[in-house]
Amino acid sequence: YKDSAAAAPFYERLLAGVRALPGVQSAGVTDAVLFKEDDSGAYFIEGRDISDAQPAPLGYMDIVDEDYFRTLQIPLLQGRQFQTSDDVNAPKVVIVDELFVRKFFPGESVLGKRIAMRDVNNARIWQTIVGVVATVKRDKLYEYPDIETIYRNFHQSPTRVFNVVMKTRLAAAELIAPLGVTPPKMDPEQAGIDSPTIRALLHARRD
Repeated sequence: YKDSAAAAPFYERLLAGVRALPGVQSAGVTDAVLFKEDDSGAYFIEGRDISDAQPAPLGYMDIVDEDYFRTLQIPLLQGRQFQTSDDVNAPKVVIVDELFVRKFFPGESVLGKRIAMRDVNNARIWQTIVGVVATVKRDKLYEYPDIETIYRNFHQSPTRVFNVVMKTRLAAAELIAPLGVTPPKMDPEQAGIDSPTIRALLHARRD
């Protein structure tokens, strides 16, 4: 697809098709799969000055939809999840992890506070924190995460390239064939799905 807006209808059809597969309990979207991909960037906290001595913090930046946390069973600790009403016409919202809170606002509520990322024109786009989720491991199970994660809303920050994550009652082998034909069924110009399991991704990361 030439841009994110053009990919949006395919996203809707693809998720509906995946969720309709036998054995799929839930499915969501992310631009970065745990134990496989990382996307980090600088961000700004409203009211916190930056300087050469104190540069802008660097965090993982994930774009996810409203079903991502439920699918991966990442607990909500404060506030709310993303909602379908958080669309391109609504105020921009983000969810942060517990590590962000411990670093910058220990003992405080972060709900309603604002952070910003720069857009393609280098302008700061402010977004309101509406929820806090548990910090997850991203690389190895034995790691102690020291970089916070900022979750942006897929519907407000859409991307042409995304990954579907799903929770299923079936063995992975039983879903490989139907998953492979689902994207072309939604759009004949799209390829099939590469479908690694979390277990396989963990195995590839071991050392």
